[in-house]
Amino acid sequence: MKQNTFENLQKISIDQIQILTDIDQTHQSTVIIKLIKYESQILVQKSILVSSLQTQKQIEHLYNEKQALYELNYPSINKIIATNKDDQNIHLFLRFEKGMPLHKLLRNVGKINTKFSTLFFIQILLTFDYLHENGWLYRDLKASNVIITQEFRVKLIDFGLAKKIEKGRTSSFCGTIHSMPPEVIQNDGYKYDYSFDIYTMGILFYEMLVGKPPFGLNDQGIEQKILMGINEEQISAIHDIKIRDLLKKLLSQNPKERLNCKEILQEDFIKENNYLEIKNFMEDEEACLNNYKSDLYDEEIYLYCTQFAFEENYGENDDFKF
Repeated sequence: MKQNTFENLQKISIDQIQILTDIDQTHQSTVIIKLIKYESQILVQKSILVSSLQTQKQIEHLYNEKQALYELNYPSINKIIATNKDDQNIHLFLRFEKGMPLHKLLRNVGKINTKFSTLFFIQILLTFDYLHENGWLYRDLKASNVIITQEFRVKLIDFGLAKKIEKGRTSSFCGTIHSMPPEVIQNDGYKYDYSFDIYTMGILFYEMLVGKPPFGLNDQGIEQKILMGINEEQISAIHDIKIRDLLKKLLSQNPKERLNCKEILQEDFIKENNYLEIKNFMEDEEACLNNYKSDLYDEEIYLYCTQFAFEENYGENDDFKF
């Protein structure tokens, strides 16, 4: 697919932005995310406090995030629309992905059935295959960084920890604790590669199916549990034998034994679920999937989309509607 370029970005005037609602902010307000309206567009504005960029690592992470969003062009990856800067903040303006964050969907429904968990997993797998093919390591896959649209499409957001490694390796200690691979938890300078992302895919697939990550979220002693590895009791919570076998390959303690994306796509379980049809569904907005209809999911996602705090900001004559 064609890559984005700097020339494709819009020019946005900060003083012409209409703030709709706050989405998120760090506890120290160093990063604030808002939903905004600019002209006729609904966008996400991510503002990073310049004074918070105190280390070379923080500056590098911001550069990597911008570079990833500029370069990558795949339907399941959030798109950058514009950038801007004022005296206090660097602003990234991103496409608004209308849907429900996966962690909120899990909170509402408990766990996701095998059919839909597999659909979401395969979309994430295809997204990571694209990322890895283009030399990018994501490093922060978790339910809060995945949006599920009303059409059951997956959208990957927040590239704050992404890094381009091409065919190389890196050793930075980063990620979210409950999905960190054991080789990163050990933090002994081991240089890792795309196997980092493979492990996190296994953690998220398990979480969708069971309703919680295998080692907890931020429980006491979670690091030791991760280092010990997934056990048969945890795996037995998965009823499908083929998924159990796949998860063991993704969550191997030895990163060299984990499958890469191309190998996972050749697994019988993935082929049986017709990943090529799912790939076409991802890449063609007009495409639809047969046999993926669920009143529960329709209702949960639709309600989230239509009740996203816009009533306070818009009157009856406003031109923006869901």
